[in-house]
Amino acid sequence: MDPDPASRYFKNIPVFMLCTIVGCRQTPVTNRHADSLLQHKKDSLTKIWKAQFIDPDTVGKRTLYLSFDDGPNKGTHTVVNILKEEQVPATFFLIGLHVKEMPAAKTMMPVLRSMPNLVLCNHSFTHAYFNHFEAFYADLPGSENDFARCRDTVHFSNNIVRAPGNNIWRTPSFSQNTFARYDSAADNIRDSGFMIVGWDAEWRYRGTKLVQSVDQMEKDIDNLYAKNRNHYPNHCVLLMHDLIFADAADSASLHELIHRFKANPLYRLDVVTNHPLTKP
Repeated sequence: MDPDPASRYFKNIPVFMLCTIVGCRQTPVTNRHADSLLQHKKDSLTKIWKAQFIDPDTVGKRTLYLSFDDGPNKGTHTVVNILKEEQVPATFFLIGLHVKEMPAAKTMMPVLRSMPNLVLCNHSFTHAYFNHFEAFYADLPGSENDFARCRDTVHFSNNIVRAPGNNIWRTPSFSQNTFARYDSAADNIRDSGFMIVGWDAEWRYRGTKLVQSVDQMEKDIDNLYAKNRNHYPNHCVLLMHDLIFADAADSASLHELIHRFKANPLYRLDVVTNHPLTKP
């Protein structure tokens, strides 16, 4: 699609006609001033044109980003089957060591790569030295290298990562950290060429069971939008974990939640590479 169809349209209209359309002054002006005035008017009309016609199906809708951490593992297959059945997009944040050594990876990675509605992103190689978060984020070169090793193992098509165990954001227009003591590590990871994306809501778990019911999770997400508590208005990244959905009851809960939001006309689903905060 033409990135700026309005500009292409105005480019082919003679100057005198543009003056009629946008209301140029009739008093004599210098060519430079006239060009400046035309550009200002054209920019104003372009903004109106884009607001009315660019992606009209998304205007005013709440965008929900389903994201799954820590795969591939024994729950990934279940999640993928649900996504196939519901035909919705989702993002998987993969652990490099799992991709390299988990038996499930041999069968799941070709499937994940083949599905056009999925995006695969980096969740580090060792998951913060096997959940040793303080040591991981205190080790600036080590934490950076852990993400680089995952990248080189999995060969992602994007530079988006998720920090293990912490809701960290480092994108072109937004920065946030769970703990200030992790700022240096987060900045260093960003400066090494990665973009860190966190989450707005989490479907929590205890042991191997989900904490919130489907009704409660749906209510939690609705409330974020209603109270404008998302990191970006009308956009919600939902964090989940593949492994939990190996359980039949919890996988049924995932299926039901996706079905509800898919059927809700207020919502649309997308992948995190399309999130506004990931854009320059």
